[in-house]
Amino acid sequence: MGWSDGGNVALLLAKMRPDKIKKIAVSGATYKLEGTTKASLEEINKFSDTVWVSKELKPWIKQYKEKSPTGNWKRYITEAKKMWFEEIYFQKSILLEINIPTLLVYGDRDMYTPELGLELHKAIKKSQFCILPNTSHDVFWEKPELISQIAMDFFSTK
Repeated sequence: MGWSDGGNVALLLAKMRPDKIKKIAVSGATYKLEGTTKASLEEINKFSDTVWVSKELKPWIKQYKEKSPTGNWKRYITEAKKMWFEEIYFQKSILLEINIPTLLVYGDRDMYTPELGLELHKAIKKSQFCILPNTSHDVFWEKPELISQIAMDFFSTK
């Protein structure tokens, strides 16, 4: 199960190691920048600016330094920015090769448009598509019980 960038990793893992995975559930995943809402792009721009982060996210920097072996938060931001702003995170053909049951979840106010979610759903053969009401990209914080129940139902069915 993966959320956001972790969902992207889960999709890649499902393609590369289907022998190790029976099912995946992802929330807020994408394979390309196109399909991100304009407001979200502006927000991502802020979070990918080390000057803004150093001024506005001091508690995050402190926590990152405490938990990261290197503590190099600027490198993290720089590398995340490269990943977030690549036009294509990975080729759509990877989605077409995923052949395990996949649950795709998005908030109805997600940073990715429902059309992008449907595009992933149509590309992944054994996928299910779910939009959670009254949620943003942060479905795990906003509706933890709901997404947990949906995931448990998905993982428990054969």
